[in-house]
Amino acid sequence: MNFEELVECESSIPTLSYGCEILDLLLGQSLFMKGIVEIYGESGSGKTQLCLQIAAEYAKNQILKQTNKKVLYISTAIFPINRLRQLVINHGGDSQNVLDNICILKILTFDDFINLYNKEKHKIKRLFGLLIIDSVAPLFWGSNEANGMGNRTRSISQLSYILHKINTIKKIDGIIRNGIGILCTNEVRSESSLLR
Repeated sequence: MNFEELVECESSIPTLSYGCEILDLLLGQSLFMKGIVEIYGESGSGKTQLCLQIAAEYAKNQILKQTNKKVLYISTAIFPINRLRQLVINHGGDSQNVLDNICILKILTFDDFINLYNKEKHKIKRLFGLLIIDSVAPLFWGSNEANGMGNRTRSISQLSYILHKINTIKKIDGIIRNGIGILCTNEVRSESSLLR
């Protein structure tokens, strides 16, 4: 890919509203659907709520634009389906169509994630425009105890590599294709919560 093609590709990267006017104002109007965006915070700080809003906003925009790209929402905890329904209904429009454009998968371990990727990697870029992983940390919670820290580090590196591959811009048959947008949440803990 030459410089002009890269500039053209970079200028065509789609943006997405956060689904909340105040957040759009605070965070610069829109989320670029490029790179890997990480949202982190303590448990209960609103990370999942923001992911649900972004998923609903993306699905609604894709319907309006009449594209066929969907959201792949990978949940590593109990998925709040009732909250998602409530958000979508409050957004207005065809709520069932919006919900149909959000594919929800429960993945509990890093091995499950790798198996999904290896089985479906060609479909992921073709069918989805946004990948949300809520939350990354649980994928590795058992890794450091059973397999040692070295394996955990390798697994985290492997996840980073896979997400980068999914997100990478490619030139296929003379057509420049953007990778899909990736949004991950991660939980952080304060020192006081570690002492409990």
